[in-house]
Amino acid sequence: MNCASPEEFHGTALKGNSPPLICRLSGERLFSFPSLCPGKILIAERQGDLTQRLGYRKDNEVGEMCQSFNSLLKRLSGIISGIAQSAENLAAASTQVLSSSEMMATSAEEVAAQAATVAVASEEMVATANEVAAGRLAEMARELQIMVSHFKVAS
Repeated sequence: MNCASPEEFHGTALKGNSPPLICRLSGERLFSFPSLCPGKILIAERQGDLTQRLGYRKDNEVGEMCQSFNSLLKRLSGIISGIAQSAENLAAASTQVLSSSEMMATSAEEVAAQAATVAVASEEMVATANEVAAGRLAEMARELQIMVSHFKVAS
């Protein structure tokens, strides 16, 4: 186990007869207090379990450090829970946006189909109107010829 000595902490506030040795992140051990319980790990193995807390409760510098570390874990756990909740909210919102987008795409396709139907109907109406107008013009021309011929006969 690679542990830093108290002198390597660059003037930490921990003083007393048996300062803790803080282990470097080598292997799976994070903190160990050899003078309190030799060889025991007081923090969970590094596998993402933030529910584990230090159980040392004496009223000394080591106890204060343990309480501070437990508070840090509690805040960190709260932050991670908030991030997880935000991720869930984002996933739900993304699902809603996807559903809305699909509905809008379907509606756009329906509108395009209806517009095409209206265009075809309009073209048919124009063609019919042209036929009716051409027929009416021909009828009017015949009637005009009849009138002109009657006029010539009467004169």
